Amino acid sequence: MHCLVSPINSVPSQVLDAVYDAGIRHLDTADVYLDSEVLIGRWCVSSPSLMVDRAYNAFGRLQKTGKRSEMFLATKFGLGHGEPVEDGILHVKADPEYVPVALSKSLDRLQVDYVDLWYLHR
Repeated sequence: MHCLVSPINSVPSQVLDAVYDAGIRHLDTADVYLDSEVLIGRWCVSSPSLMVDRAYNAFGRLQKTGKRSEMFLATKFGLGHGEPVEDGILHVKADPEYVPVALSKSLDRLQVDYVDLWYLHR
C-alpha cells in the first residue's frame, strides 16, 4: 500500500522542498510509515541540485551529496513487523537476527549508505 501515487511523487517532494526551504534540516521517519522512507530517499537523490552531482559508493547506493549532505536523517525500526496484533497492541521486533535485516532494508529504501540516527520504535 502506498500513501501517495504519482509519477515522481510531486506532492511529497514539494512538501519536503518547503521543509528544506524553511530551514528544517532534521527528517525523522520509520519503516512502518507506509512509503515515507522511499519518498524521502527519492527526494534526497532527485532534488535538482543532486541531478548533476550523483556519486555512487561501492554498494551501488548514492552517497550523501547535495541536500542530503545538509540533512540529519533519522529512522526507526521494529514496530509490529511480523508480529500479530493482539488486543490492539503492536509488538516490537528487535531480535538479533532481524536487526541487520531491518537496517539494510531501510538503507535501501532511503537510497543512502547510512542514517544519522537509527533507533528502535517504541
